[in-house]
Amino acid sequence: MTGFMDRGLTLFKICAAITLVAACLSVRYRISVESRNQATALAVEASIIDDAARRAHIPLEKAMGMAKGVGLVTVVLQETLVTESISKGHLQVRAYGEEPEYLGVSGIDQRRFQDALDQNELEYSLVPDGPVLVKELPRDLSLGLEPGEVAAAKKAGLQIICRHINTPGETLTSIDYTLANSKSAGADGYLPLGEQVLGQRELVPSTARVMERIKMAYIQPEFAKIAGDARMAEAMKTDLIRLHAIQSAEVDKLTPAEYVERFVKAARERNIRILLLRPLTNAAENQLDAFLGSIARVKLGLEKEGVPLGRAKPFEDSGVPQWLLIVLAAGIAGSALGVAQELFKQNRAMYLLSIIAVAACLAGAAVQSLRPITALVGAMTFPVGAYLLWMDRDKMHPLVSYFVMTFVSLIGGLSVAGMLNGLDYFVKIRQFEAVKVAHFLPIVVISLLLLSRERPLKDIFKTPITWAGMLGGFLLLAVLGFMLMRTGNDNPAGVSDFELRMRALLDWLLFTRPRTKEFLMGHPALIFGLWAYGASVAHPNRKLRYVALGLICLGAIGQTSVVNTLCHLHMPVLLSLARISIGWIIGGVLGTLAWFALKPLLTRTAEEQPA
Repeated sequence: MTGFMDRGLTLFKICAAITLVAACLSVRYRISVESRNQATALAVEASIIDDAARRAHIPLEKAMGMAKGVGLVTVVLQETLVTESISKGHLQVRAYGEEPEYLGVSGIDQRRFQDALDQNELEYSLVPDGPVLVKELPRDLSLGLEPGEVAAAKKAGLQIICRHINTPGETLTSIDYTLANSKSAGADGYLPLGEQVLGQRELVPSTARVMERIKMAYIQPEFAKIAGDARMAEAMKTDLIRLHAIQSAEVDKLTPAEYVERFVKAARERNIRILLLRPLTNAAENQLDAFLGSIARVKLGLEKEGVPLGRAKPFEDSGVPQWLLIVLAAGIAGSALGVAQELFKQNRAMYLLSIIAVAACLAGAAVQSLRPITALVGAMTFPVGAYLLWMDRDKMHPLVSYFVMTFVSLIGGLSVAGMLNGLDYFVKIRQFEAVKVAHFLPIVVISLLLLSRERPLKDIFKTPITWAGMLGGFLLLAVLGFMLMRTGNDNPAGVSDFELRMRALLDWLLFTRPRTKEFLMGHPALIFGLWAYGASVAHPNRKLRYVALGLICLGAIGQTSVVNTLCHLHMPVLLSLARISIGWIIGGVLGTLAWFALKPLLTRTAEEQPA
């Protein structure tokens, strides 16, 4: 078999080495960017602190100072609408004159009110030493940020983020005034309020240009469904900061430990840089102390995981040189060509298709929109190449084979991380959309490859189907279908309470939790199968050999999952590598222990049965 595979595998080995070096150099740029931006800000809405301060009968600025003392970094200030100002008694509105459409307005917000009317080009007149007369009074008219809240936040030394709603009738002039006014008040970022971003639809690009001009960041809430958010994020990607919040309805269902864990994971595992906290409880003897305790809990959780607190700032682009991407694409293309030689040397049509795919790989280095294709080829090539290498050297020690195969698959993950290395992927504006294909197609190819090793595929397909085979096939499809739902950047399958508890335990015990399908399924099956295959050679037995090959095939789940872990491009790459390493070690230990526990039974059975 060595002679049969020599040519293609030689090309694969050379190009895999090139890919490894180029991918590591590319990923190094990404690690540098991530290491320069680790500070995470704890944020709170000013209205929550204000409400707690009133109940505690202390000034707002003192309450904000106390919050900063326990870890608060940022305060979120929401604009005040006319309706809110009226309800608070800051504006008094009454019918004026005989015509009911005329209103008289007076109060402490009169100057702000006049400015808002001017910017929105609304008609009004002034009565000497009296109220402002308004012909039309829009109830959603914005008066900007509350001066008292701004002053309290500044005195406490907190970073300010503003929230504004996209009201009907917004113009570029009114948007420019609103944001510039908030910037002059000290706001560093804008967080959408309501179901639309400012300027939705036609004025989103113009709004982004206003924010760039006044140097205001766009704060993008994670998982939120906000109209115009994707367009705004695309336009503001160089000044974008991602935020994670838990809705009040969700907070009620969480224990204090789960509450802290949600925020810590968002910062540590998904590069979220602002955590918007809400009260753990609305019923307490001292609401302010209870909320300050919630902030302190999250701060302690972040500190335990090594996440530093500080003012959040946007991510920078990695700046990977073009020549490095060309070398990486060439390495992926050469590796794919080597694998194709081994898979399709008897099929000219498939080999020509492989050459086309290789050409697309190389094009991906020059055309950014084609880079996901290059990444996909790399993600699928290396797990298959790992199995081809094992088939060529199947007499290697099982532990050596286990290491080599996983290392080669790891190159596939690094090729994706290296090829899709840019700001768009760091802040999740773009994702690697072919995650599921890259995860499952290699498993199919590997399964066919191992089947063809024992018998020609055309003979296998002619074999009558048995009940056992049919049931086994349905079971396999069910397992793969469940895994398909559970795979991806966002998957629809729910997680059971038992699995959640197990995950929490692993997070507590280990530096980072390994993926379940790696350390409990793929890796143990692979190493057990490799040990069993070696035993089937030492004690020739066809049934043991088939069992071994079946387990080795099942081990492909772990190999493609190694690649898949590095396809989650918004996660810190060093954390992904740590997760892979821990899963590989635990899975290898579990599989090896299982083998030595069952080895006497399996080898004795093998000796009793004819070869």
